[in-house]
Amino acid sequence: MQRIHWQKHVSISGTHGRGSMMLALLLSCAVANAAPVPSVVITQARVRLLPGNLPLAGYFTLTNDGSAPVTLTGAISGSFKQIMMHRSFESDGMSKMAPVAKLTIQPRKSVHFRPGSYHLMLMGRQQSLSVGDTVPIQLQFKNSGALTVEFKVVPVGAQ
Repeated sequence: MQRIHWQKHVSISGTHGRGSMMLALLLSCAVANAAPVPSVVITQARVRLLPGNLPLAGYFTLTNDGSAPVTLTGAISGSFKQIMMHRSFESDGMSKMAPVAKLTIQPRKSVHFRPGSYHLMLMGRQQSLSVGDTVPIQLQFKNSGALTVEFKVVPVGAQ
């Protein structure tokens, strides 16, 4: 399990004189007025390996342990030319897939990227991959930065 906490800390040491006191006060106000800091937990990060240069699928569970919503806006990796978020679903007896531009996760909730649901579509493999390898993929969040996650390469039949 990988856990990341985005946090802002202010530490003032040796505060002598009015200038230092004023700086400490200003910095404290800036941090107090900042938006709540999100906490994201990623588990079960995996990529299902397909033969040749077929697109691969990335799966994981994203949990928002914070007190504010977080929005996943995309993913990038030097191991692939392009990564897109998609959602698979059934409609009129047919399996379909649609792109997802962003996905907001409410506080204390989880979203599962898994077969038949949300997934990362990994296209244009830039390196040879084998079962057991790990691939770094950077998940990008609106207003919160990015998180690099090591995805384990698993066989095609793995869930």
